[in-house]
Amino acid sequence: MLPLVIAAFGFWLLNLLDGTAQDYRDVAESYRMQVKEKRTQELASAVAERFRETGAYPANLTALATEAGREHLRSSLDTWQGYTLSGTINDGVWRFQRAAMYLEDPSAGVTPATYFAANTCGTGAASAATSWCGPTTGTWFRQESRQEYNQMLAKQRVRMNMTLQKIASHFNHYQSLPDQNFGGAALANGSITRMSALVNYTGAANNCSGTFVHMNTLPISCEDMFDIWGGQVGYQFESNRRIILVAETPMVNAGGTPVRIAAELDLTGL
Repeated sequence: MLPLVIAAFGFWLLNLLDGTAQDYRDVAESYRMQVKEKRTQELASAVAERFRETGAYPANLTALATEAGREHLRSSLDTWQGYTLSGTINDGVWRFQRAAMYLEDPSAGVTPATYFAANTCGTGAASAATSWCGPTTGTWFRQESRQEYNQMLAKQRVRMNMTLQKIASHFNHYQSLPDQNFGGAALANGSITRMSALVNYTGAANNCSGTFVHMNTLPISCEDMFDIWGGQVGYQFESNRRIILVAETPMVNAGGTPVRIAAELDLTGL
């Protein structure tokens, strides 16, 4: 009888240890998934951040992690991840791009091609559908340039309005809007000059710093010379009572026309 009791106790102990080991395996697997999801979220945030900074998505995640200032992302790259960048998609209002990525165990047998071909909220693959959602078998992320358009347009308008306030202060001093180029020659009515040319700044937006002064009273900063995408801001001189600031965005409407932002200061009645 005693051997049977000992044997039963042994089986019970083995089952207990096996259950405990399974619990530890489950906890370890849970932590592993949390780490992978955190890495994927970090990459997804970096993709969105890059678009806000440059107006373009990375071609792939490896390229993203090799860019200056983003080298730390290399440790977040994982074989569980898939990424795709669409061509130009036309939704009838905008022409836009979509960057999408997912996280899924490769042992599930799902390749990036098959994952991005599936669509749970529309018709067509991620590379061409006007609306796309990833399958629920994995954790997915979608970033579309059209999602940022309104916010970016508003942000650039605010910057240009701040520039106009500086120009209005110049008018208060001279009773004339800035009407000279860097060399002191008069600007022709209807002419367009880069804001950077007014202070003879020949560098690019990414290495611009400090404040420059035009005609002794007009402080021109890097934000006045370049738009939020790093492009040049134009100074359109209509008369010494009316000027227009112009910026060309990377946005294109459905008809293929690039979107431009204009901010006008018209003091003709003064």
